[in-house]
Amino acid sequence: MSNSAERTVILLGGGHAHALCLRELGLGRLRSANLVGTRIVLVSDVTDAPYSGMLPGLIAGHYTYDEVHIDLPRLAKFAGAELILAKCEGVDLSKKEVLLDNGKKLPFDILSINIGSTPSQIVIPGADRYATPAKPVSGLLSSWESLLREVKDGRRVEVAIVGGGAGGVELALSMRKRLGRSIPINLLTQDHDILVSHNPKVRGILRQALSAGEIGVRNSTKVQEIYPDKVVDSLGNEYSSTHTFLVTTATTPSWPKESGLAVDSAGFIEVNSQLQSTSHPFVFAAGDIASMSAAPRPKSGVFAVRQAKPLLNNILAMLNGMPLTPYRPQVRALSLIGTGDKSAVASWGSFSWHSRTLWLLKEWIDRRFMKKLSGRNSS
Repeated sequence: MSNSAERTVILLGGGHAHALCLRELGLGRLRSANLVGTRIVLVSDVTDAPYSGMLPGLIAGHYTYDEVHIDLPRLAKFAGAELILAKCEGVDLSKKEVLLDNGKKLPFDILSINIGSTPSQIVIPGADRYATPAKPVSGLLSSWESLLREVKDGRRVEVAIVGGGAGGVELALSMRKRLGRSIPINLLTQDHDILVSHNPKVRGILRQALSAGEIGVRNSTKVQEIYPDKVVDSLGNEYSSTHTFLVTTATTPSWPKESGLAVDSAGFIEVNSQLQSTSHPFVFAAGDIASMSAAPRPKSGVFAVRQAKPLLNNILAMLNGMPLTPYRPQVRALSLIGTGDKSAVASWGSFSWHSRTLWLLKEWIDRRFMKKLSGRNSS
């Protein structure tokens, strides 16, 4: 590794973990670690990074676009980091270079990857042309705004959401809140029930909310093909849909594996308890893109947020030649699932609770988080 003043740390992606790292850098972490000469570079293909916790509220009409997006240029400036707007196409690990879609190559000493994940759609014929994945969020919001314009113009609109996890259920309920009762919405899941990773009480509460919202729930339904105006399942059943949204199993870009990084069976970057790549110790990964085989956890923003502090601590420790510290993720995380009507359901192991008070708690947590990432010296 080169001298301190010449070393470069690239933060690839503006996910929750990196956003919190930038905030800490803005509060003087390089100075306190005696690493003032280190160059920090944020690489992102967007200027506005969405905060996943508030997106359903945006869909439901409770928040504005600016309220749920992190201003990366302002945050990078606050952190003293350079921002490069580009998309990563791969990494040359032997030369320690990030390869960008504009043809440029960025050299680094340490690379940290926090680019999230996207819903799997390759296995469903027609999905790439006629469906909108929930991620990237920019695509989801663009399709949503198009849908709202069509409703306003009096055009026929019917919605299908593929995926019965918390994300799919929350999206369906949020859309129902914004659209009213006149627009048909179907929720399709290949599982025997919605929210199979949650306890029966939570499932019951949300089944009732979906029923009250006149949202059709189709369990044990495997989508076979997606067309411009319908979705067809494996039994030949057809569901009319002018707008189909995918909130399915998470997947990852192909370039981490193609670059030579160790990945798990699904293509996510394998990391050890220090959040280092198991094949290349100078590469770190956090959030959805990372896979801790020793302590697997769901793909959730909650875990990405908790990884931020140990991630930054270990990057700074490596720069100083100090031992790295293991990150020990919590066994389970509290889920607060919005129901579209400014109430929420709490899910924690076998515990469940549904109330408007929980929405107020969720809103307080979310707004406090966004205030931290405003690019200002605030607590």
